Amino acid sequence: MSLSGKTIRYAAWAALNVIVARQVDIIVREPYMDEPFHIPQAQAYCRGDWTHWDPKITTPPGLYLVSIALRKIFLLPCTIPVLRLTNVLLLTLLPPFLDRVIASVRLDKERLRNRSWLEPSAEALIISSFPVLWFFAFLYYTDVASAISVLVTLYVARSGWHKSAAAAGLLSCLFRQTNIIWLAYAFGSTALYALHYPPEREAWEAERRKPQHMRGRQLTYSVFDHDVLAAKADFLDWIISVLTVIAERATVFPLIPPYVAGFVGFLAFVVWNGGIVLGDKSNHVPAIHIPQLYYGVAFATAFGWPVLFTGRHGVFRLLKNIYLRSFWTKWYTSRTIFIMAFILLTTWKYTIHHPFLLSDNRHYTFYIWKRFYMFDPIVPYLLAPVYYFCGYAWYVRLGQDNSLLNVSLFGALTIVALVPTPLLEPRYFIIPYLLLRILIPATKKALIMEAVWYGLINWVTMAVFLYKERWGPDGVIRFMW
Repeated sequence: MSLSGKTIRYAAWAALNVIVARQVDIIVREPYMDEPFHIPQAQAYCRGDWTHWDPKITTPPGLYLVSIALRKIFLLPCTIPVLRLTNVLLLTLLPPFLDRVIASVRLDKERLRNRSWLEPSAEALIISSFPVLWFFAFLYYTDVASAISVLVTLYVARSGWHKSAAAAGLLSCLFRQTNIIWLAYAFGSTALYALHYPPEREAWEAERRKPQHMRGRQLTYSVFDHDVLAAKADFLDWIISVLTVIAERATVFPLIPPYVAGFVGFLAFVVWNGGIVLGDKSNHVPAIHIPQLYYGVAFATAFGWPVLFTGRHGVFRLLKNIYLRSFWTKWYTSRTIFIMAFILLTTWKYTIHHPFLLSDNRHYTFYIWKRFYMFDPIVPYLLAPVYYFCGYAWYVRLGQDNSLLNVSLFGALTIVALVPTPLLEPRYFIIPYLLLRILIPATKKALIMEAVWYGLINWVTMAVFLYKERWGPDGVIRFMW
């Protein structure tokens, strides 16, 4: 049996990752950055010491349990390279799952039926190479496992297996507690799908596909028809859409119980633990950090500009749309002034200079903050128009292909995920960015640009990490996200 070109492409991508992983293991022989917490903890479990727990670890033991399971299956030792291999294997599994989530979210049923697990699309491979996620796949961090668990939850929910989705959502919290937010997204996204595509509609469409002489009785279904594309909607549309959902609540109610059970289970954990964070609670206290949203849209623009600026109408139409919806009428102008004032006010009142950010010069964010953001007190305020433009551009781009309620749901839960986090940390943006990217179809031109951009960033950041080390009082210093 000959292999398809897509399978060969997938195998080449996986082989490249293995080569990078091997190089990391050769050069970075000792645990680095957060690994001195995670690796000894996993090795304690390997020895059967299930009562040991490092109080500095903030996340549950999901990643360690995956490593233990792989050890049992393949009879591997719990050495540093083998533990890191856990994430390399999970990264290899990411494109097929990502492909199925993309197909289910974009309602591409033919893609869902015909695509082999060994033939992920080029788009899935590119998104799986998203630089921040890809980089941490070669160290013993929780990010890859967390991302793939969220994608599995979303896929299972969109497939209609709601009890399994709730269970998968709870399991995803073993990798990162905030994944409970994305279980809410899985429920909300599935509920909107149920409103737009009730079983009666599927039966109606199946009947219509039959030849005229084979059709049975005339079928009808109620239409959930006021959830317009976000790019064409206004505030009145949002109110009417919400009221329509309330009117159609009978469609949504049967979906709720499994997810409520999941949320109750998570709430029980929070009560038992005395908070969301497991360890080092004094350094991980939730805060009101509204500027984190602004950093998030700037982050998304820096990585996702190939997709953002190559929408169906092109970059100039996008810019024109932003301008018209910002200044075309007095109402639009007043709204823009209010948003800009809000950005400036919240930048002034809620910017957090986190001690971790200011003290650790091994992260790129340290240099962005110290040498750019804090270059002059006026800089944070000069960035307000940039934040506004980036945020509005992504709203318009999302709104070209997604309904108002879907965009609102994603935006609201992204706010819930990001605002309480006091530290500017690129890894916090991984899952919101992946979901954002999944929601936006890309042209072939955009995919090529995105692949080149991701490849360049990955090459530079990994080369700097491996070959541009420096020495400090505490040993070797390697630069990373």
